[in-house]
Amino acid sequence: MAWEWLGPVATGVVGIAGIAGSGWAAVAGQRSQVELVRHQLDGEAKRQHHAERQALFIRVMNELTALMNLAIRKRAREGGNADETLGDLPALNESYRQQIVVVRRMQAEVAVIAGPKIAEAFRQVPSCITKYVQKAADTRDMTTALDKLSEAMHRDLNPDNS
Repeated sequence: MAWEWLGPVATGVVGIAGIAGSGWAAVAGQRSQVELVRHQLDGEAKRQHHAERQALFIRVMNELTALMNLAIRKRAREGGNADETLGDLPALNESYRQQIVVVRRMQAEVAVIAGPKIAEAFRQVPSCITKYVQKAADTRDMTTALDKLSEAMHRDLNPDNS
């Protein structure tokens, strides 16, 4: 009599194990899909952050180069250079002052997005440009500071290809 129940009980146990295995496989599949989506979002966030840094670095280099060019023209004009293509001194002074404001406003953005090393290299460039205008530095000092900043930005954007 006990043997009569063996077949149905075994079938029931195998059925329950099959249902449990299917449930486990569904949960594991869902976890795998969630992990895949999370990984894709992480990759997209990293690409987005890299693109933001790259755009900032291009803006920084453009604004600092513009400031450096204004400084060179301003110093030449103040030194008595009569070349009219340099512009008149009051207009140069105003353009230089406005560009200094633009560059100073970028400092916080650089510090937040790029970090302390690049922020420090960034601060050195306007400082050298100001010293150049005050005749306490030469063109080489400005370009060296700008080159150091450029190298730091390049390393930041391409850590494997320094």
